[in-house]
Amino acid sequence: MKNPVMLITKGYISEELAQRLANINLEILVMYTFSGISEIMENRKESLQIKSMENISKHKNLKLINYYRPVIEGINSDAETIERVAKIVTKYCRASIISGIRLNKHLCNMLGAKDITLPEEYDPDHKVLLPETFKRINDIFEKVDCNYPTFKKTSCGVSYLLNRPDYNGHSARIFYCKPSCKSYAICIGTNKIGFCKPNCPNYKICKEESEKPITSEYFRELLKLIDAPNAHFEILEHYIKLDGTYWQEEVSFLRHKCKKNVKADKLLKRPDEAKLGEL
Repeated sequence: MKNPVMLITKGYISEELAQRLANINLEILVMYTFSGISEIMENRKESLQIKSMENISKHKNLKLINYYRPVIEGINSDAETIERVAKIVTKYCRASIISGIRLNKHLCNMLGAKDITLPEEYDPDHKVLLPETFKRINDIFEKVDCNYPTFKKTSCGVSYLLNRPDYNGHSARIFYCKPSCKSYAICIGTNKIGFCKPNCPNYKICKEESEKPITSEYFRELLKLIDAPNAHFEILEHYIKLDGTYWQEEVSFLRHKCKKNVKADKLLKRPDEAKLGEL
């Protein structure tokens, strides 16, 4: 297998298991979830999670990145928690991906059972992370280690580890997001290539990729591969507008092949995800 393999976990990784992973002849990225809520909400021993990151970090061929999520207002959004997490993960991980929480009804019921009151800003369609909280986290991380990279999107962090342009094309994500979205100020900002900052370690490589043109002929060939040869689309300056309804997986395929953002009129949810949202 030539493609990278991503393992996402918040469980205990022993020294023996870390060694076994390191011995596999694959490019393995370990996304370790740790955001300071282990013993509050996740029934995890924080000491074992810290030991897990230490065990993984001993093997240089294992690319360890911190999944700093979910960030939940009033639970782990305070400066003290952020600083504690930052001092831990910057010691073992190569970067952090910071994200909020997307609340479907199932999660709302779970949190409600724990008497956890959530702000009204949360919704079931976006991983909401308030701009002021995102800035606070970045400021504290920079204070702890000014050379440690932090990212808002998973694909940005992964692409950084692989030294490739963002495979999801977030660098061109602009003009079609709704200003009413609570994350708009984070994701869009004022930069011409989306929320990207010039001091991002991947800024140059993503900017060069975002400026590469996509021809109608090439995109039409891709549409044939998802059995939509006659689909109507429009190649705009910052993204490709695709008319009609498509599965999320189809849009992701087009995006990954083009390295551009592709926006369909409507996305279909997988049956399992749709059912979870109805619980």
